[in-house]
Amino acid sequence: MIGTWTCETTAGPATIEPVFESRGDALYRLVFDGDILGLYDSPRQAAAALAAGTCLWSSAGDVTTFGFPADLSGWVFKPASPVSMRLSA
Repeated sequence: MIGTWTCETTAGPATIEPVFESRGDALYRLVFDGDILGLYDSPRQAAAALAAGTCLWSSAGDVTTFGFPADLSGWVFKPASPVSMRLSA
């Protein structure tokens, strides 16, 4: 299912959002504090990288200190609407 994952912490929200390539495949962009911290093959990889600090670090500092969960069960999922999917393609 395509959509956006969000996780709120005291340091602010992080999002994992789909980015579509020209061939129609989706990558997932990890964003925190206005910084793109990486592109991943799956939302699970993005969440795990943020929790472990193996992604790029944001200008806010050491992302491992903010309590982001590695498992997507700690994130809120919002499915993409058919309109937003067409607009982002």
